[in-house]
Amino acid sequence: MHERQWEDLISQALEHIPQIVEDFLHEFNEIGLYGDSGIPDSEIRSTAFEVLSLLLRATTSVQEQAQLKVHAESFGHRRARQGVDLPLLVDAIHLDFKIIWNYLKRIASDESMPVLIEHVEKLNYVITEYAFYVRASFQREEARTAQDFRIINSRYLDRLFSSDSLGERGLTEISHILEIEESTQCEVVVFHPSIADEAHSALEKATASGRIFCQSFGTSYAAFWQTGDAEIETHILDVERFPGIRFETVVGLSEVRRAVRSSSVVFSSYGRPKKLEPITNVMWAVARKALTSVYGRRIEEITAYTNELRSNDDPILATVDAYLKTGSIKQTAQLSFCHRNTVINRIKQFTTQSGLDITVPKHAALAIVALSSHD
Repeated sequence: MHERQWEDLISQALEHIPQIVEDFLHEFNEIGLYGDSGIPDSEIRSTAFEVLSLLLRATTSVQEQAQLKVHAESFGHRRARQGVDLPLLVDAIHLDFKIIWNYLKRIASDESMPVLIEHVEKLNYVITEYAFYVRASFQREEARTAQDFRIINSRYLDRLFSSDSLGERGLTEISHILEIEESTQCEVVVFHPSIADEAHSALEKATASGRIFCQSFGTSYAAFWQTGDAEIETHILDVERFPGIRFETVVGLSEVRRAVRSSSVVFSSYGRPKKLEPITNVMWAVARKALTSVYGRRIEEITAYTNELRSNDDPILATVDAYLKTGSIKQTAQLSFCHRNTVINRIKQFTTQSGLDITVPKHAALAIVALSSHD
């Protein structure tokens, strides 16, 4: 019904495509859909001409409908490579409906309005189908590009972490490739070998964004990103339960490299963390291992005593730990939920049994090292 009248309206519209394109470009530019994409105005104009003409013809021709997919896939692929945001691209396609519909209403007589109403669903279907194919093509190209991006980055990250002879020139080259300046502050995490595969899978989607760099290091799995990236931090929250180490705020790739390469020593000294632990919580285990050859017997004696306290759930241990973290009798009393005199008495008992007066800095340092075992 009304097919002939509809075809006549579409023919009139096709005769005035230049005007419809101008209407589209006016609103497109007014909204600023592509932002600073860098796509030449001439290309946007020629593409608008192609797309609007194709959509109009597809509402009356089965042959043209078959061309929708071919054109949409090419268009989606091209816009993905040009770096246009997908939501903005889809908005631009849906703008086609508004422009075409408004133009058809302008040229239609009062008698033709039932024709428009009868065919509005057809026009909407054609444009929705075109948008579907564009979106699918865009996402495929985006995924392929991200994979290529990860492969390229992987080569440089492997060199950054694993090369034993990486000099300043090599660091500078990698910095340029990854766009990480010498003064850029970064967060670094290294996951324990026992969870490396799971960490890789969990962060794969985030890696595709190009804002977090992930790479195997030996049997561990390392990741780093620029400090202050809230979106990446949400991804890290999802893997906080994984055993590993977090090096907070290192500066430049040279420090990123040192942090990652030190992780094997930390794991060897500390063992398998129960979750993602800050380096400040585990670094004393490295000192403990290094000092064992000198203070081995002393450390073993203190460890035996603290293990006894731990097995008896003795509050002395928690009080000592709180004091070593705060250096304050008052704060320790608050953390231990007891009077300050009780804190002083517990510290004295610890001194009597261990021989370490933790109010003296060098004794406190040895106590921290001795207590660093997380077992």
